[in-house]
This record gives sequence, C-alpha cells and structure tokens, in this order.
Amino acid sequence: METIDKTYLTNLMHGNETLALKFLDIFKAQAPRQLEDLRCQLTNQDWEGVSNTAHSLKSQFNYLGLSWLAQQIGDIELLADEDKTDGISSLLTEIEAQFYKLFAREFGDFD
Repeated sequence: METIDKTYLTNLMHGNETLALKFLDIFKAQAPRQLEDLRCQLTNQDWEGVSNTAHSLKSQFNYLGLSWLAQQIGDIELLADEDKTDGISSLLTEIEAQFYKLFAREFGDFD
C-alpha cells in the first residue's frame, strides 16, 4: 500500500518544509471533498467536471508520491475526455477504497 512521501514533496517545494506541510494541510482538507465531488459529477454524467476534478487530484497525488493513485485517477480523466465512461464508476470505487485507507493511516479521522 502506498504512503505519502513527505521527502519527495519537500524536495518539490525546494526544501521548504513549511510549504510542504501547508500543502499537506490543504490536501487533507480538500482531497476528500474532491473525491465526493467526483462521485457526484459521475452520477450526474458531468464528464467535463469529472475530467477537471480527476486532473486536479492526479496532480496532488503526484506531488505526494502516490503514483498508483495518480495513475488510476489519470485513467478516469482520460476515459472522461475520450467519452469512454462505462468503467469509470468501478475504477472510482477502487480509488476511493485505497484513498480512504491511506487517509486514515496518514491523518486519522476526517475533520
């Protein structure tokens, strides 16, 4: 199972640990809501919204060294962009399960 790579994030922030911690705080606050938004967009068949939200999450996952999650959410972005939407729901369910396990392990309960 993946873990957040704080060293990688700090390196991306040019060694600025304060900035890296701020990014983590923003991620902790926003990523669960973005996943909920993604699920709503999927339910409403808002494919542009799905693509945009998936793109944002992909970037965040990459910054944290979460390559599997970044790849999977990137697949959702691509599927939405190509109007190949049949597999998105099951893929999102798998991502949600992994994300919430990771989130609980890294941050504890949701705020």
